[in-house]
Formats: sequence, structure tokens, C-alpha cells
Amino acid sequence: KILFHEYCTGITRNAVGDQPENIYEKIVNLVTSYIEEPTAIVLHVIPSSEDFTNSESMKISKKYDPNGDRQLIAVSKIDKYDKGIGDKLQGIGSGSMALKLGCVAVLNRTPEQIEQDVPFYKMRQLEQQFFQSNKAFQHVPVEYLGCEQLIKRLVSIQ
Repeated sequence: KILFHEYCTGITRNAVGDQPENIYEKIVNLVTSYIEEPTAIVLHVIPSSEDFTNSESMKISKKYDPNGDRQLIAVSKIDKYDKGIGDKLQGIGSGSMALKLGCVAVLNRTPEQIEQDVPFYKMRQLEQQFFQSNKAFQHVPVEYLGCEQLIKRLVSIQ
């Protein structure tokens, strides 16, 4: 089973409206109930500009998978990448994580593309063009780049 571990930096920490005061603890407990299963695969979704090692989702998961054997990072917002992203995707360099299942960078749709309802196949073409035209990704092996690679990786894990 794969747990889609959404941006944990976005976990609600402060109750709003009729949310319970302990909303943060409830969310962490819910996430924990899935990742403590030794057969669960944890799919982190972390923005490219974030230091992977400081990610809250990584912190929570480390308790149940200290060696990173069953964790995979989908690196989102790749168009907002920082210097050294190529190494970071490969688990080397500052802010990276050497996970057994690794990292795969994906290009998110822009608000305009969402509004225009750009189809999946077109986004895959745009994503491919993005990686091919950016010097930061010239020397990054293809298995680290794109939704197609993320899909292949997830299928191979199951």
C-alpha cells in the first residue's frame, strides 16, 4: 500500500473555525497510523526549493523507517528549483536525502493551465520540454525526471 504523504509543511497547526484545538495531533496520528505499517510505502510530496532534510513529512517518517527503505519523494514545483537540484534529486549534496526508492521531479500545472484545462498528455509534453531545455537537468539521468518516471517507479514498487 502506498501512502500519499501530502506536503506536511501544510499540516494544519492552528485550529480554525470549528476545527478541534488538537487538529495538528489528530493529523499526525492519522498519518502515523498508516506509515507505522512496515509494508507501507511513503510517498512524500516536497517542493523543489525546500530542504528535503527539514521536511516535516521526512521527520515523521524517519521514526518508522529510519533507513529510508520505503520512502519516495515526488519533487514538486520543479520550475521553482534552487541551485544544485540535479544532485539533490540523485540523493547527493546539501538538502538531499539518500532514499532507497529515490526522488522524481515533476512539473506542476500553472494556475493558467488548470484554468485552461490543459490535458494530461500535453502537460507531459511540456514537462519533457522543460527538462530538456533547462541546463540544471542536462546531466540528470532520465529516471529522476517526470511524471512518467514517477508512475514507472510506483508501479515497480507494487
